[in-house]
Amino acid sequence: MTEKPLIVNPRIDEFLRRGSVGEALREKLRRGGDPLRALLSPSEKRHAAQEAGAYAGLTLGDFLYDYIRIDPVVVRGIDFAQTEDLHNLLSFAHFAERQSDLVGQAFAGSVSQMQGYVAEEFVGLHLEAAGHDVVRAATANQEGWDWLVDGQPFQVKCLSSIDGVREHFERFDYPVIVNAELADQVQGIPDVYVDPELSHDAVRVATEDALHHGDELGDFEIPWISLAVSSAAGLRDFIHGSTDLAGAVTSVLTNTTGRIVCGVLGEKAAGVVGFMLFGPAGAIVGAGVGAICGGIVGREVARAGRRLLTAGEEAAVRQQAAQVAVLAVESMPRKDAMWAAKGAMVEEELGAKTGNAHGIGQYLQARIEDDRRYYHNKRQELEGLAKSRCGDLEPLEALGRVLLLTKRGGVHPHVIQPALQQLNELARELIRQRKRFAV
Repeated sequence: MTEKPLIVNPRIDEFLRRGSVGEALREKLRRGGDPLRALLSPSEKRHAAQEAGAYAGLTLGDFLYDYIRIDPVVVRGIDFAQTEDLHNLLSFAHFAERQSDLVGQAFAGSVSQMQGYVAEEFVGLHLEAAGHDVVRAATANQEGWDWLVDGQPFQVKCLSSIDGVREHFERFDYPVIVNAELADQVQGIPDVYVDPELSHDAVRVATEDALHHGDELGDFEIPWISLAVSSAAGLRDFIHGSTDLAGAVTSVLTNTTGRIVCGVLGEKAAGVVGFMLFGPAGAIVGAGVGAICGGIVGREVARAGRRLLTAGEEAAVRQQAAQVAVLAVESMPRKDAMWAAKGAMVEEELGAKTGNAHGIGQYLQARIEDDRRYYHNKRQELEGLAKSRCGDLEPLEALGRVLLLTKRGGVHPHVIQPALQQLNELARELIRQRKRFAV
């Protein structure tokens, strides 16, 4: 079997040979290809073609940053002198070797086990794109959890039913991240969070296709890496972009996985999307986003009435929104410390080297520091809301602002669930009272 290269862009190799690291990092991973042809391909081939196209559209710099963020030890022993170094770094053989502790001799025929590891890689990249610091378990057979997310252990389950989730909680207390197809089934179960970008069917197809076509094992990574990194890139665009709470809901609804899930769930879609974004307490997003937007639009007309008839409920929402901001701020230093540790590892492995390795090390360090500054700014914004107790904001606007900043700040909803649940209940009561008094 001849392994196919992951990076098919001769300009990358040319730049690396010349020591022009900056130019190499800005190059796309693959050149050529016809996007129109991919769209016109037979339906059974179209999805794979589009995935490969998404992968090809990534720059070498973006790809390395995403991959090394979730697996920083891969920088060891790599001098980045040519594309062969990168190919070896990301090859199927390397991936298979890393998973050998779990799958052992049964690797080739163990689709279900392999699916689990592909799903974990998906989730790791999605969490990284959402601003979380992620560290994989030190051993492949770690019991009870797969990833440390901002220091909190999480288990990943990509399943067709919730039976495996129930079995997990019979043995462990670690929170669980599940695939989008289970969103409706796991609502109301504490400590279960949905990755809206994770699809059980997509993971199964990517895994089976690779394992059933031995002559194409060299391309094993392309389906799952392209799916994971391209969807993670879209998530990063939202996190670093400019939008409101309704925009956050829309970004999930318009995602491929979101369309599938929400198309099936019909009227429950909005509540499910809120659950995906903010966990068990997140139904407020689906149930309240319309009221939030409507409340903000009509605030000038009903200002006097609200002050008289719903003043207590408004004050309670502001106070609880500020409390959510306080808890979010308290969780962020641990995240920053973990980011700093990864930066230190990159510096240790690449800082003292010369040539391409040194240049790539500088690039990775700069990206890490840029992200640290960004999340520090989000922390300051949350601190401002906490200190002001949201007093200068319309209550539902304050709620939306806090929710948006926690997402932008990379705060996992697990650390604010009790406070967010209380905020949910208070906001529902405020909405109920406003409807009661027609304000």
